[in-house]
Amino acid sequence: MGYQEEEADQIFEIGYQDVRSAFLHFIETIDPNEPFVLASHSQGTFHLARLIDEEVDGTP
Repeated sequence: MGYQEEEADQIFEIGYQDVRSAFLHFIETIDPNEPFVLASHSQGTFHLARLIDEEVDGTP
C-alpha cells in the first residue's frame, strides 16, 4: 500500500468516526420506541454499511 492509499484510508476512517459519533448521539437523544430510517448515498453508503454492522445489527 502506498503513502497516498494509507492517507486515504486514514481520511476515510476519520469520516466514518464522525458518522458513528453523530449516530450514537442521535440514538441517545431520541425516544427508544421511535422508529427511524438510515439512508445514504455514494461514499456514505460504505460508512452506513459499516455502521449497521458495528452498531445496529443484533440490537432491538
